[in-house]
Amino acid sequence: MGYLRALGLTLLCEVPVYALALWRLFDVRPLLGIGAGIAVNAISHPLAFFVLVPVLSDVVGSVAALAIVEVAVWLVEASLLFMWLRRRPDRLLAVSLVANGLSLSAGLLLLR
Repeated sequence: MGYLRALGLTLLCEVPVYALALWRLFDVRPLLGIGAGIAVNAISHPLAFFVLVPVLSDVVGSVAALAIVEVAVWLVEASLLFMWLRRRPDRLLAVSLVANGLSLSAGLLLLR
């Protein structure tokens, strides 16, 4: 899957999750939640796609690289949200896990 397609799918899946969850759990206005979803992915996605996956794939193989990178992206996105909100890291980890799990699942289904 090309980069723009992967990024588009990621944003399509994750931004609504972030917007809704941040609104319901932290009373963040939906537009700010949309912005936060875009922002965390603007940081994590290119690093994962262009740096981490290619480097790790050569070392551990593509499946293991994907697993490692997905865990890293989950933690980075939750951390970025925590640096912004400074509240409930447990909930932010859960929100990021759901958002990233959804986009990973959608991507894997499309690759079938």
